[in-house]
Amino acid sequence: MVTRADVINNARRYIPPRMPSWQPRSDTHVFNPANPDHTFHSGYTTSREYGVMPYVYGGTDGFDSGTQFLVRINNGDCPGGWDRRNPLPGGIPGRTTYNWNVRPPRGLGYGFRVPQNLAGIDCSGYVLRCWGFSRRRINGVGYSTRTLPRLCVEVTRANLKPGDILNWAGRHVRLFNAPAGARVNIFESGGGGYARAYRNGDTRGRVINRNIAWDDRYTAYSPFPQLVYFEPAPGSYLLADMPQPTILARFTGSGELVVSEFSVDGVSVPYRETPTSPLQVSYTPDLDLAPGKHTVTIGVINRIVGQDFKDLFTQEFHLF
Repeated sequence: MVTRADVINNARRYIPPRMPSWQPRSDTHVFNPANPDHTFHSGYTTSREYGVMPYVYGGTDGFDSGTQFLVRINNGDCPGGWDRRNPLPGGIPGRTTYNWNVRPPRGLGYGFRVPQNLAGIDCSGYVLRCWGFSRRRINGVGYSTRTLPRLCVEVTRANLKPGDILNWAGRHVRLFNAPAGARVNIFESGGGGYARAYRNGDTRGRVINRNIAWDDRYTAYSPFPQLVYFEPAPGSYLLADMPQPTILARFTGSGELVVSEFSVDGVSVPYRETPTSPLQVSYTPDLDLAPGKHTVTIGVINRIVGQDFKDLFTQEFHLF
């Protein structure tokens, strides 16, 4: 089971200060011994230690966890990030692991050999790891920016919460953390690079947490259950008009929805459940409620491809 707090905690494991320091034993990888010019020269060189997670364009394989990455580095695998040379062999106009992966004319065409030989994680692999998945291919589907929406429901920008995503299908995905004034705070494993080795403060070719401008090319999605209706709506009501108010809530989600808890003023109550789509739960007290503030808390799980995404929903109303 994963909560929104778990997702953000997982995201922070891939950035300083949570990311353990590491120093590569190798900063090159020969993809074609018959053509030594086809040797990747990582921007993360053997001359120093690092505390960031490199990006690797990975298809279905760029899925290193922090632990797996450190094992690979200790075993002598070359870190990804970018090729510090400019230009790449054959005049390819770029230096990223994407350019090593895809076919000419945009790349060198080494495909899945790139994440198999360069250590790191790509954008969708990072999101899946943060969501608690131990593998990318599930039930025959390799999840990427094109297929991540299958695990989610689309939400509005106003309804984004920590752990949701901003997805540009076929291009890139970002993990939403919080609004930041007129901007947005996100976590992402981003590509790009430099015609040199890594320097402290570089923002490309690595996992990073930063504030960015809203981008309309991205669509908001959530793997968590969504509250779509609640009564009584937050507000104040005459006790004489509703001494025993029926509390009713409806939820939607991308998978099987399960109620994990239902409490009023901190006390669990016997609720009715209508397992339709949307899921509906309700409770009518046997006795009159006391005047004052009343707090309703409902826990709901969205169960999808073997993972449970749990969220808590709290609503308040007043009787006087």
